[in-house]
Amino acid sequence: MDEPESLAELRPTRTDRHLTSGLEWGWRDLLTTLMISFVAMCLMFIIATVSPATMSAGDLVVQITWTSCDPEKTVDADVDLWVKAPGDGPVGYSRRTGLTFDLLHDHRGFHVEGDYSNTEFAVARNLPSGKYIINAVIFTSWDNQYPVCLKTILSQAPAAGKGNKEIFTHLSRLTAHNKEETIVVFYVDQNKSVDMDSIKFDPPPTLLWSSP
Repeated sequence: MDEPESLAELRPTRTDRHLTSGLEWGWRDLLTTLMISFVAMCLMFIIATVSPATMSAGDLVVQITWTSCDPEKTVDADVDLWVKAPGDGPVGYSRRTGLTFDLLHDHRGFHVEGDYSNTEFAVARNLPSGKYIINAVIFTSWDNQYPVCLKTILSQAPAAGKGNKEIFTHLSRLTAHNKEETIVVFYVDQNKSVDMDSIKFDPPPTLLWSSP
């Protein structure tokens, strides 16, 4: 039995049903993406809140970043940051937490990490007075490219709401595999401030890590 013409016009067509279904799935995908993003942001907030690496005003931040010395190339190398504070042992990839320093990330090169960020950080808290040492070493060169250009930045975390105060930036070169270099030594005084007159770049090496 044929439907009245007016009812036939109101019945959804195959195209209408496909369009409606597509819109429903599109909304579901959007809501799922938003939910995943929200959960990820919550997890990042929780981790940052409870992490012992959360910075406070006055903390010293050591950052190294390495690149190819040829601006036309990238470099695939595992460069390790090693640091030492007064009254404590060295802190690096095999001992990430000390009495003063914490190593925040051990970047092992593009071969392992899948990115060329080539950056490591360490944070020093409490700042006992005395001598501080910052070293770097090429642990593995995946592409056998030498030398590797290194940028070392020392900064201090200020009060909340302000950017880190940079104390110095130093450029140097790492020339060989497993050749540990002392990048800088400096002293912190009784007021927990870096003595600017004490800073010495590229001094004779003080080894914090030794080749196995």
